[in-house]
Amino acid sequence: MTLRPLLQEAWRNLLTGTSRAALLTVLLSVLSAGLAALEVISVQQISAAARTYVSSAASVVTLTAPGRISGVACDALDALPGVRAAGALRPRTSPLTAIELPSSPLPVTDITGGVLQLLRADHGSAEGVVLSREAADLLGVRSGGRLHTPQGGIPITGVYEYPSDGRDPGYGYAVLAPVTPAGAFDACWADIWPQSKTTALVMRTVLLPDGPSDDPPQLGQLNSTLGAAFDGAQRFHDRLTRFAALLALALAAGIGFVSVRIRRLELASALHAGVGKGALGAMLAVETVAWTVPAAVLTATTVTVLLAVGPPIDGTTGWILGARVGFAAVVGPFLGGLLALLRTSERQLFRYFRDR
Repeated sequence: MTLRPLLQEAWRNLLTGTSRAALLTVLLSVLSAGLAALEVISVQQISAAARTYVSSAASVVTLTAPGRISGVACDALDALPGVRAAGALRPRTSPLTAIELPSSPLPVTDITGGVLQLLRADHGSAEGVVLSREAADLLGVRSGGRLHTPQGGIPITGVYEYPSDGRDPGYGYAVLAPVTPAGAFDACWADIWPQSKTTALVMRTVLLPDGPSDDPPQLGQLNSTLGAAFDGAQRFHDRLTRFAALLALALAAGIGFVSVRIRRLELASALHAGVGKGALGAMLAVETVAWTVPAAVLTATTVTVLLAVGPPIDGTTGWILGARVGFAAVVGPFLGGLLALLRTSERQLFRYFRDR
């Protein structure tokens, strides 16, 4: 059978419904797009959990050692790989009293510049203090205003967000006073992401050799409610959809096998009439293309939409995961169909006729 008659026969099979292309398109599309969507959504959930972990300050490591923290060394941590921001803190013993709320003194903490970066504070470069959002709202002030105290007005250079999401509550209603990093501080905060097994060693480099206290330094998290560590790589490895591509290949191969197997009488008759298996295989391949291509297009569209509207992940990763499932779902029918064709025998024509 030459190419032209082969294509004509495949076209007739598609038009008459012999190949069941419409049904097979629906089945393969649901399988391929569904598994690809589950795979992408699974990874998006891991990515969203990681962002929640970081945004809640769970990635901020704290080292507390009163009077034994080098402000200069702590600020310098942000030069290390994986350290997004770092700064030192030193609470003052005397709070500030705002004239608007004399019964609610404001705790004051001296900080180095890295703390403002770590807290994503909206602040200017002028001298002054930075208020927590809760304090600013209660006092009815904003960045650029003044904090009125019995001793006079203090410029407010910024406001920082400090939600009640499990992080240390001591800074939800507070004033931060930027100072130079020279001298000793009581704590060092470092936002380390991705997390590292050497965190403890890195944090201890900010300790001064001599200090006023022999108490061991305390290593912790600014927010410990989400766990001490976030192992994104392990979560990715353990995700339920990690075998989605293999499952797509197996199920799609099953669809391809059945799509050819149910036509065994027709195919055996063609073999009996002298048509070669190679020609039959080419005809079936053309028919299979007709219902695998729409499924591939729908899968690509589904992945594109999910990557556009869902939680953001690395675009390349999302496409690779979706394409892997889609490719397996497209290859499967050809493999399954080939196996079914190879199992079809002219000598079994009578049995096929009897069992039809």
